[in-house]
Amino acid sequence: MELQITKGLSSRSLRIKKTVLALFLMMLIICEITACGTGNHASDSDGDGLTDQAEMIATGTDPFNADTDADGIPDGAEATLTIQVQNNISPADGGPCAPYVTNSETIKIFLPTGPPAGIGVPYSSKSAPYPLHLGTSCGLGIQVNFWYWTRHPDSPVGSGPPQNPDNSGANFLLNADCTFKKIPPCAGNGKETYIIADVTSAMQNGVCVITVKPNNHTGCVTQNCCSPYAGMGKCEDTLPRTYACPDPPL
Repeated sequence: MELQITKGLSSRSLRIKKTVLALFLMMLIICEITACGTGNHASDSDGDGLTDQAEMIATGTDPFNADTDADGIPDGAEATLTIQVQNNISPADGGPCAPYVTNSETIKIFLPTGPPAGIGVPYSSKSAPYPLHLGTSCGLGIQVNFWYWTRHPDSPVGSGPPQNPDNSGANFLLNADCTFKKIPPCAGNGKETYIIADVTSAMQNGVCVITVKPNNHTGCVTQNCCSPYAGMGKCEDTLPRTYACPDPPL
């Protein structure tokens, strides 16, 4: 009985410590965003109402540009939207690329303050909810993890031959009402995601859910799913390019 009581107290203490830590972190984030305190942590170089550190860590906006996305609204007045991404692209939709998909993660998402390598979303699942500040210049990035020829024949990913194909890529600038503007990828030369997949959005219970599903071009991958990686084979980038199905527009 004494041992059980001790274990119970230890477990309760651990829960209390975790709660206190969570509250502390929350207060720290609020402090950063509202510019409480003094010194470097409270500096606001562009005068947009957000501290420099908050823009670099919490919102992903430019601390030296008061209107990062040039929409006429200062970064500090922009809203934050809670988003989730629903992945409806099956590994089988990639044809010869299916064997090379890891953990059924056929797509990756990229957030302004998220990990540079992106966040994988498995097929037939929804990502965790994430806050997205609407003042960033690139918004939400979505990549399909199949291999496609690059967007520009004269600007391949690799120097060759053989040239390197790339995953798809595109960025989506979300609005407060969950509508979006699609733009080419902010990084890389991948085929635009909105060409080789259908991307839609809808507000569900206060969360903006972005759904990615296959279309007629999703399986238009490089022959044999050739890619820059060992074991998948490299292939020379020539025109006309060889696809696993009709060539989607460049």
